[in-house]
Amino acid sequence: MALSTGTDEIVSGAEGPDEKSEEAPSSKNLAGRSPTQIALERLRKDKVALVCSAILLVLVLLAVFAPLICDWLNIYVDYSNPDAPRPSEVLGPDNYPIIGPPDHGFIWSHPLGIEPRTGYDNLAYILYGLRTSLMVAVLATAFSTVVGVTLGLIAGYARGWVDSALSFFIDFFLSFPFILGALALAPIITQRFGGSSDSLARAQLLSIVGVLVFFGWMGLARLIRGQVLSLREREFVQAAQVIG
Repeated sequence: MALSTGTDEIVSGAEGPDEKSEEAPSSKNLAGRSPTQIALERLRKDKVALVCSAILLVLVLLAVFAPLICDWLNIYVDYSNPDAPRPSEVLGPDNYPIIGPPDHGFIWSHPLGIEPRTGYDNLAYILYGLRTSLMVAVLATAFSTVVGVTLGLIAGYARGWVDSALSFFIDFFLSFPFILGALALAPIITQRFGGSSDSLARAQLLSIVGVLVFFGWMGLARLIRGQVLSLREREFVQAAQVIG
């Protein structure tokens, strides 16, 4: 009886740690992380990305609230604003900015100075120019992403002569110098669609966006094509093909 009791105690003692070790992982709540959570965690660890994101956020806020900032600082980009001073009040006889004594107020009212011969405020130019720059960047990035992802998916999925033809065009455009192409295409687009002052401004905006899209989709298309070709060889794709 003592022997059997001792054996039972030894057996129960030997099984105790195994049972605890098996129950330990199940007691913990191990939840998987989504791709968004993984990306945000990597972003938090990247100090350079955080600084760049903060700078971009500041630029976006300045562009969105440009009219309010200009009204608050009483600066202007043209003389259609009824509160804008006359050119003679900020320009000297030689059409250059008047920089008077400290009580003149020129430095504080125009912290970045004014443009000679026109009298426009440079800070107001920058604030309103941010809107155009961000518009060009967003439009060019959006259209380049749509074109690159679409052609990359088609090339990777179709393969055969379609893949060969698209790969040839991608390599051809990648080998073409961007600056030379931009200098050649931008004036042609501007002259083709530009007429009056308003249409000329739209044509210039269209030419910049068109050139950036024309030379910006190839890298993304090649990346997407490689990812599609890699996914085609995965086990779950082959299993699905076998199942039918």
